[in-house]
Amino acid sequence: LALISQLDANDAVASAAEIVTNLATDLADGTFSQSSLDNFNAAVVDLGSSAVAGNLDSEALSVVESAINNVPEPAVFDGLSATIPNDQTDALTGNVTVTDVNFGEDKVVAQTDAQTTYGTFSIDEDGAWTYTLNTTDPAVAGLEVGASVNDIIALSSVDGTAANLVIRITALTQVAEITNTINGDTGELRLNLDPHLLQGKLSFSFLKTEALADDGSNKDAYITLYGSSGSSSESLVDLRIQTDRFLVRNTDSSAYPGGIIEAPFAPNEWYDIEIMWDMSEANQITILINGEVLGGGPFSTAAVVDPDFVDLDQWFSEGVERVQWRFGDNGTTIPFGSYFVDNVLIYSDTAGTTLQFQDDFEGYFVGDSLAPTYPDSVDAFVEVYDAGASTENTPAAFFNLVGAVNSDSAETIMDMVTVIDPDEGEDLIVEQSAVTTEYGTFSILSSGTWEYTLDTTNPTIAAMVQGDRLTDTIQISSVDGTTAELVITINGVGGAAPAGENKVAVIVDTLDTDTGELRYALDADGPLAAGRVELKIMRLDDDLGNGDAFITLFNSNTNNDGAILDFRIRDDSFGVRSPGSIDTSTLPHTLDAFMDVRITWEYPGGSTSVNPEVTISVDGVSLPPFTPDNNSIGGVTHVAVRFGDNGGVREATGKVSVDDLAIYSDTAGFTEVFSDDFESYLDGDSLDTDNAASPYNSSTSEATVETIAGAGGPGTPGNKLAEIVDTLDTDTGELRYALGSDGPLAAGRLEVAVKRLDDDLGNGDAFITLFNSDTNNAGAILDLRIRDDSFGVRNPSSTDTSTLPHTLDAFMDVLITWEYPGGDTALAPLVTISVDGVSLAPITPDNSPFGGVTHVAFRFGDNGGVREATGIFSVDDLAIYSDTDGMTRVFGDDFESYLEGDSLDTDNAASPYNSSTSEATVGAEEGGAAGGPGTPGNKIAEIVDTLDTDTGELRYALGTDGPLAAGRVAVSVKRLDDTLGDGDAFITLFNSDTNNAGAILDFRIRDDSFGVRNPSSIDTSTLPHMLDVFMDVAITWEYPGGDTALAPSVTITVDGVSLAPFTPDNSPFGGVTHVAFRFGDNGGVRAATGIFSVDELAIYSDTAGTTEVFADDFESYLDGDSLDTDNAASPYNSSTSEATVGVEE
Repeated sequence: LALISQLDANDAVASAAEIVTNLATDLADGTFSQSSLDNFNAAVVDLGSSAVAGNLDSEALSVVESAINNVPEPAVFDGLSATIPNDQTDALTGNVTVTDVNFGEDKVVAQTDAQTTYGTFSIDEDGAWTYTLNTTDPAVAGLEVGASVNDIIALSSVDGTAANLVIRITALTQVAEITNTINGDTGELRLNLDPHLLQGKLSFSFLKTEALADDGSNKDAYITLYGSSGSSSESLVDLRIQTDRFLVRNTDSSAYPGGIIEAPFAPNEWYDIEIMWDMSEANQITILINGEVLGGGPFSTAAVVDPDFVDLDQWFSEGVERVQWRFGDNGTTIPFGSYFVDNVLIYSDTAGTTLQFQDDFEGYFVGDSLAPTYPDSVDAFVEVYDAGASTENTPAAFFNLVGAVNSDSAETIMDMVTVIDPDEGEDLIVEQSAVTTEYGTFSILSSGTWEYTLDTTNPTIAAMVQGDRLTDTIQISSVDGTTAELVITINGVGGAAPAGENKVAVIVDTLDTDTGELRYALDADGPLAAGRVELKIMRLDDDLGNGDAFITLFNSNTNNDGAILDFRIRDDSFGVRSPGSIDTSTLPHTLDAFMDVRITWEYPGGSTSVNPEVTISVDGVSLPPFTPDNNSIGGVTHVAVRFGDNGGVREATGKVSVDDLAIYSDTAGFTEVFSDDFESYLDGDSLDTDNAASPYNSSTSEATVETIAGAGGPGTPGNKLAEIVDTLDTDTGELRYALGSDGPLAAGRLEVAVKRLDDDLGNGDAFITLFNSDTNNAGAILDLRIRDDSFGVRNPSSTDTSTLPHTLDAFMDVLITWEYPGGDTALAPLVTISVDGVSLAPITPDNSPFGGVTHVAFRFGDNGGVREATGIFSVDDLAIYSDTDGMTRVFGDDFESYLEGDSLDTDNAASPYNSSTSEATVGAEEGGAAGGPGTPGNKIAEIVDTLDTDTGELRYALGTDGPLAAGRVAVSVKRLDDTLGDGDAFITLFNSDTNNAGAILDFRIRDDSFGVRNPSSIDTSTLPHMLDVFMDVAITWEYPGGDTALAPSVTITVDGVSLAPFTPDNSPFGGVTHVAFRFGDNGGVRAATGIFSVDELAIYSDTAGTTEVFADDFESYLDGDSLDTDNAASPYNSSTSEATVGVEE
């Protein structure tokens, strides 16, 4: 087109259409005239200097120029390949296309019935061809599965250009391909037998390629015949296909009665396998590999070496129940490699005469999942096996492309990227040195080892706080040119966490390929011969997701058989897997609330070759120690919290939540090896290995971080605590608890959070004291002094406490244990002290600490002196146990059950503390306002209507403040859907008649709209209405000239949208005397799930809302308090009914 356009530009007379017509006429004899050629050549030259020259394909233009001048150009062929199965007798047809710029040369030299290497071939001049394969040719008929040969047929165009048509002759077949792409699971093809077979024969073919995994090693494949047990070690036979040999697993054990059963193996070759079994024989199993008997003859199952083995009936009373082909292992993936299975035949006799099952995989579509026929299979699909491997270079695969650093850390972090490549010499990284990235400096060696240093002076990094997150993405490449991105996650630190929020790990089980799980691997910190796990865990009702949760301590086998503990958490009870006889009925169980679980284990004498002793405690109630009866040897290597199972799924509403996880290397919990409160993550973060910030193992599945309502506790806004001052010169400020009948304790544990302020605010030391019955310093088991800059111990005073971390104006977690030798309280006990996880060496008091602990005291100041009331010693989360491991709690107090300002002395009947308590009251940490309606922890009034004798109601009587001739009510209200409790809610302003006839306003709140009783004609459709969300309502009324003998003017506003003022048409005279919030009616009832919520109530004596006569935000009550007159603290009228205080979640 460009050339024609240029011809037109060069010819001032002819149009473009005329030029095309003239050229066609000139070319009628097959050649251009010299005049046309001259014009073309001039146009080519002119195009080179034209305005569009930069947009032209100069090479294409040159070819066109040559063709115009009849310079020979070679033909171009298309369609030069085809494929035919080696057993196809019908002719194969196709078409070769020839393109040639030279006139008349776009033809093929025809051939008829030409004999090729493997068949007969014909082609006409237009390129249509026919090929008939000689299927009797030995090379064709003898092709192995997946193999191919090429029949290369020479062609030429009429100008002599040569080409080859390649017809590929294949012996392809559809097979089951098993891969291993899921880290945490093996690839599996599982077939359940129905009926189970006491004798039978399995025949199949397989090919295993090299299996290069992400850890750089080659992985194995397996064929396993299971009985009733799902453990491979308890299977009838587990034939392992290793890199260079077949091995019947566990025949290499010294406990196996026969010799090792093995044979050579080579990858990328097809093998025919036959396995026969007969449970009536002493040697139950015979295996043939390519017709050769493995091990020389029949042999006995290797299940006999399993430590749990008793007899064959234990697992094989019904014979073989399942056949399974497996590939890889649970801890890795295999980017390069497959396990192919074909021609499966199963018979119910050893001779192979009665067929029970067969599958050649030809009846599926390529890519089909095999799960319908083979339930619970993983990474198993139908594919065509083709050994004709591509000659192209295989791209490398990269692993561990993540790193993480805190925003305040200038320390260099190091890790390693793994690169895998089956091409020899290409598993290396292109080195980089001190490269400047967006937020730091990066270096990497050819081995994959890298270093990264964050630039903490970068303004963006320096401004980060807790909850912020950035990524630094760095491109790397392998030596074959494959590129990848290494992502460094930068977590913000500093600043305060959002008030009222708490982050937890949440586990679901919506995948049928894996159990929902959060798993931590101890790695270099394990295996642990003794230890302790503490965590908070919450289960929901099975109605939300039917599946049990488990807390599991694994040994290196990471299976149930080797689990030190598998603690089952049902939705109404607990259970222990091993031994299954453990009675857990005494453990308290709570749904939809966090339960504190503590687990300890200890191997006798530290010997992990025997089973350990295990203890379990839930919310301070413990089971007697027990010993597992499985193979729980070797020590703890992994700690897991699991939900559901591998094969099943449950609704996403079924959740198991975990918080405050801590793992220790001792049973008392003094030496921490790992902890996580999940506050460092972002909401929604994965806890699997796809998140660089996660420290959890690759077996983790469907575990993420969620933000929930704040759990409270020391240091959080609104948290309640005990505050001790010393303003009296007659006594020490003190909070003392007497153990009473629970004491004296010969062994025990105290856990508490304490906070000291600077001496400038009140100069005096604080003390944590364990008294014996003498309750004086001379007999104190411990008197731990807390100065404003250090600690001290009274007895022995030589105790060096300098290693203990000390923080002012922040809670410190203190843990103290004591134990009298052999329980003899006539001797001095051994005492340990830990502050914020740092412990002192055990000490023995040198005073008279005999008789056991009878009182626990927290003291501030002294008897004779006083200090300013600003000097405060704070105490929270107090727990006293009767054992050093803290499994059996005898007393605990988090001070949340009191009102702010409550005395903790005996003048308060609700206080459990001893009469020696002095100047100890309940305080609340600053920032405790819950944030108002709609925020977690906010207190509200909740009205229900479950009685058929009355309407649910919250009514306030103005008393001497009324009647009001003008006024304003401001309030937040929330309605739920009628499906939860079908009944309307009302905001009512009564006069002294307190009935509808005299109501100044009766504002109806349906579940989808509003209404006004008088006048009922009021159009409320413009008012915004929302369910399950607080709506801000403002109502004003004003009698004309203050004359309450007339009807008032009333206004209603909802969420800032107002109605026009209106006048009631009933008898609204006399002024407002009562304000009521009502739900339902006198005669009907509704479900307790139907709730009308009220908050931030304020009543004013003027329409502008400047003079308040009553207000209530409900924060001064306790959760569950009645607001009726049965509660002396309630200011509401006796017409109040079924109105209580609730707390928002």
